[in-house]
Amino acid sequence: MKTLTEGALQRYTQDACRREGIACYKFASPSRRGVPDLMLIYDGRVVFVELKSPTKTGKLSALQHHELTLLTLQGAEVYVIDSYEDADTIINDLRFNARANRHGRPTLRLRPYLSNSSNGKRQNCLHPDSSE
Repeated sequence: MKTLTEGALQRYTQDACRREGIACYKFASPSRRGVPDLMLIYDGRVVFVELKSPTKTGKLSALQHHELTLLTLQGAEVYVIDSYEDADTIINDLRFNARANRHGRPTLRLRPYLSNSSNGKRQNCLHPDSSE
């Protein structure tokens, strides 16, 4: 059974990327808080990933929400994940669709991070029908 912590999800994602030949960087900026946890790079495609606890208790802070919105507005591909399955989905998509998606739309079943839903409320990226 897999451990249900954000740290365990991060280690799992980093190990899976290493096995698949995907560059995976723990993305930390000493001068800027709220940046995504990981930056994944494969075949010219860059994906930012914010990790939340697989127990579904983690929420984006206002600062994280702001930073993810800024990245998204700049055209970056950003995801918020909270499960091992979502990590596998991103990794598999990078491996098999990297070149095709570099300048196109993601093929992931996960929705990219969106700052607002159609009703003006922030939405959870993995579960778009639920509001925070």
